[in-house]
Order: sequence, then structure tokens, then C-alpha cells
Amino acid sequence: MFEGNPDVAFADINLKEAPMIKGDEIGSPGKGGWPTIRYFNQKTGMYGDAYKKVTNKPMCEELGDRMTMIDYVEHYSGSVLCGIDGRNCNEKEEKYLGKWKEKPLDELKSQLTRLEDMTSKPMKDELLEWAWRRMRILMKLIDAAEESSGAEL
Repeated sequence: MFEGNPDVAFADINLKEAPMIKGDEIGSPGKGGWPTIRYFNQKTGMYGDAYKKVTNKPMCEELGDRMTMIDYVEHYSGSVLCGIDGRNCNEKEEKYLGKWKEKPLDELKSQLTRLEDMTSKPMKDELLEWAWRRMRILMKLIDAAEESSGAEL
């Protein structure tokens, strides 16, 4: 989902076969559960930092949840899949954002529920990805709307 985003890159390294970093520099790979996942940014430098779990689920289940993984990538990369300001949005997302940006909160929530229901049913991969992208946009619009309504109270 982040392909084409210049702020995000993914790599797969087998430290057993290609030990680029010593275990004492990064801790024990696999210690926190499988998969071992690290992020690298300007703050962490070349050694990166370990993934910090956000649920009580096993690591493979937690990171298998698409929204949790997208939150993780967005948080530590400082980037977004598609921001409500249009940053990193493709043409299709920009059009969708334009359509929903000014809608009332109840309509945004209703549309999000509809998409969540859709994603619980079998569908082609490309349609599922488009549904996930729309859900991310709606969640960001809902957060922004709730923040602005809270500021007005």
C-alpha cells in the first residue's frame, strides 16, 4: 500500500545468513516474538529501534491486522498513506477525499461502517485494498471532525 511513497521503504533481512548488525547493538532478534520488525528513521539512526507492541495479541496476529500495521508505518515514518491535506494521495484517493471532506460526521461514520461491513466479506484483492484506503481516509476525516467539534465546545 505504500509503494510509490518516497518516505517509506521495506526490506527483508535474514540476520542469520547476513548479519549486518551485531546482536548486542540491536538486542536479540526474535526475542519479542515473530516476526522481528524494526524501523529506521533519522531519530533511530542506523541501528533502528524495535517494534513496540500495542495489543496483547501475539506479534504475528498484531502485525497481521492491516490497520495496526498501517498505523505503525505512518507513526514511525512520519508519512501518511493519504493525508486529509492530499499529501501522498493518488488521483483516485484525491477524488474520494474531495467527495467526503465536507460531509457531516454522522455520514462519515455511516460510510465507514458500510466499508467495514464490506471488508468482512470475500472480495478481490484490488477491491479490498481500495476499501482499506477509503476506510483510512474516512478515519482521518472522522478524527479531524471530532477534534474540531471538541474544540468548539
